[in-house]
Amino acid sequence: MELSRPRTSKRAEAARPPRKGAHAAKEVRAAPASGWRRVLPWSFLAVPFLFYFTTCSRTIGLGDTALLMVEMHDLALSTHVDSHNLTVILGHLLWQLPIGNHSFASNLASAVGGSIAVALLYALLYRMTSSARAAAITASVTMVSHSMWWHSTIAEVYALNAVFMVLGLWVLTSLQKHYTERKLLVFFLLSGLAFFNHVQMGILLAGACTFFLVQALQSTGKRRQWVMRTGSRCLLAFIVGFIPYLVLLMRDVALDGFVHTVWQASGGQFHSIMLKGDLLRGLGTTVFLTALQFPGFYLVAIVFGIVLLARAWRRSPSLFALLVMFGVNTMFFMTYDTWDKFAFLLPSFLMLSFAGVFAIQWALRRASGRWVRGAVLALLFAVSLASPVYLYAHLSKWGEKPGFWHARYNNDYTANNYNQAEYIANPNKRKFKEVSSFTDLMFAVLPKNAIVVDTDSRTLYPLRYLQVYENKRPDIRMRLYNSWGFADWGLSPEGFLQLIEGAYVHRADLFIPTLDHPFAEIITAARQQRAYEFERFPLDSKRWVYKLAVPKQN
Repeated sequence: MELSRPRTSKRAEAARPPRKGAHAAKEVRAAPASGWRRVLPWSFLAVPFLFYFTTCSRTIGLGDTALLMVEMHDLALSTHVDSHNLTVILGHLLWQLPIGNHSFASNLASAVGGSIAVALLYALLYRMTSSARAAAITASVTMVSHSMWWHSTIAEVYALNAVFMVLGLWVLTSLQKHYTERKLLVFFLLSGLAFFNHVQMGILLAGACTFFLVQALQSTGKRRQWVMRTGSRCLLAFIVGFIPYLVLLMRDVALDGFVHTVWQASGGQFHSIMLKGDLLRGLGTTVFLTALQFPGFYLVAIVFGIVLLARAWRRSPSLFALLVMFGVNTMFFMTYDTWDKFAFLLPSFLMLSFAGVFAIQWALRRASGRWVRGAVLALLFAVSLASPVYLYAHLSKWGEKPGFWHARYNNDYTANNYNQAEYIANPNKRKFKEVSSFTDLMFAVLPKNAIVVDTDSRTLYPLRYLQVYENKRPDIRMRLYNSWGFADWGLSPEGFLQLIEGAYVHRADLFIPTLDHPFAEIITAARQQRAYEFERFPLDSKRWVYKLAVPKQN
């Protein structure tokens, strides 16, 4: 049965390399490419590996990074929404290398994933445009974009999400050029495998299904037979890719029951913050974060690139699939009520970056043979590459003063502990050691058998990781305060009140990192039953925590 091929504009056809023929063959014979000219464009593939390795963190980070390091060490695989199995496996393999610094080995998992994602993006764009310059410009700007860079230098799961997103774009581009059923099957296979790292990558399945439906609607001939035959093959391809996740799902069902396992796998406690954020506020944050990714000429290129992409892929199944993936991912996480939207929006940023190459390719053609235009374009590219590096390095400094940046990158929350604004704002983690310095101070200064109460967003998990896996201060008792309100997620307010009272009565040394949120509210409530006081406990000349003041022994 014949299917209608995706439609393309005349401009897109003109942008393609000439087909094999007498004229093309004559050109090749007239100007054969030398060996180094064939190899040189591919030398860019080493750039992201060198860049991310150089800027990768050498120490432990906050909250989720410590949890991920534990999972890498234990090879803890599951279908829980917080489990990211491919990243865990990659990190576990890197732990086997002769690297004495296990924190660095864990962080390298993200560096490797991010490098592969950017290298694949370059290879895709070079293959699509036949322009090493267009591919290098887009890949370089993407490499230094905030979310891509940030999640490639610290132990996180989103770098491998980026790999799957780029692979999805690769398949869509190949399908756009020439449809074959085999390519569509690869798309569904990839969609199934992506679940093994993060359920968020279900957006690939949404894209694959959209392509299938549009292709069916645009097909000619015996449509019902094509849908049944090809649909069954696509389902089988998805199941094959889904097998690793399915095996874990069956194991977890056997251990915890079907309902509980599915609930945890689909979001668990995080259901309470899904689609809960204010839409207008989420839209404003998304626009800000998008501008933060590309603070230069490339942001303009993205706007024009979207228009050129829509023209080149006009009414094609690939365009509809891309729109669905972008819309689902962006709209869902726009209203996801969490601070790290820039992590979940990374696939959306990659799709925007991909669109930008259409404008870059157009601009390069316009500048060909015109040195003034070429010089202007080179300058704009240099600014687009340098401006994010400069911007991210200064955000936390600008956030110290009242104003626009203070609202987003201030250090008020952890001023007495470490510079959290610098941690969040600057992807270059090579010299950032404030978290590890703070945890080292805690272990060095706190008295024996101290009790430390902290939230999961601060340093409880790093402290616990260093205590368990590096055998530091096993006498200190770590307690998690439930600041999210999730069930079975640490101490409830009532449990924390009981802990304070017990420490007060038994004169135990109890410490908290701050008197601000979320401890301020519970301390106010606690003072209604007893006049509890917390006093500064210095760690060094600049940093301190707070200790519960207890009555002196007679």
